[in-house]
Amino acid sequence: LTYAEFLLSRQPEAQPVSDTPVLAPRPENESVIAAIRRLSLSYPMLARDELFNEASSLMAKHVMHGESREETIDRLEALFESRYAALRNLVAD
Repeated sequence: LTYAEFLLSRQPEAQPVSDTPVLAPRPENESVIAAIRRLSLSYPMLARDELFNEASSLMAKHVMHGESREETIDRLEALFESRYAALRNLVAD
């Protein structure tokens, strides 16, 4: 128990998660993977499991089916925005 308390004491203080996204601007020539990272940091309040399942599907369309980088990132941004809107509606109800 003492060791567990020691480990717990070494953990940094948890930072509060904002309920409002902090959107980073889209860099020029951003890769799809970088866009996923950027959007994940911009929307920390979203559950990652289901979201990343859908994001990986969009990534597959880009890699395997030749969808353009720009179009894929547009779709990713729309995905994150729609998930955030759904979360806000759920909380508002």
